[in-house]
Amino acid sequence: MESGKLLIGSREAARMLSISERTLWRLVFETADRPLPHIRVGRRVLFSKTDLEEWIRANRTVGREHDEEGRE
Repeated sequence: MESGKLLIGSREAARMLSISERTLWRLVFETADRPLPHIRVGRRVLFSKTDLEEWIRANRTVGREHDEEGRE
């Protein structure tokens, strides 16, 4: 990945997120509550590395803790 680029294409964004391009497009267009942030430049859809990192942080979940008896 070239560090100087501000925007990246779908292939690189999917690689950065460790998902398929198909999953990337679902996150962009089919996720109503928290869609993956993107930028349209003409017909192209591009992604900001910073936006992707923020989206990861915002969508991070932490597993639930064990209850008092040690069950999950």
